[in-house]
Amino acid sequence: MRAGGVGENGGMDLAGMSVDELVSAVQHSEQLRRAGRENSGRLLAELHSREGLSWPAIARMTEIRQTTAYDLARPFLCSSSEGDDPTE
Repeated sequence: MRAGGVGENGGMDLAGMSVDELVSAVQHSEQLRRAGRENSGRLLAELHSREGLSWPAIARMTEIRQTTAYDLARPFLCSSSEGDDPTE
């Protein structure tokens, strides 16, 4: 493994990273996290709208908490589905 790089097991050599490298890595990690959550939201919304699955069913199938699944999907739901809040 090289200093500041990613090791063979995917772990990062944090001790070998400069402060600038750490900040850059955090920013990149957050970009990936936001993109992943957006992608999950789109997929969950599609499951709900296409298959008509309930939020409890989606939660069971995906092993994501029901309210989390709904919160991720909410920006991508059509207006007629938005009233289907799983917490009500």
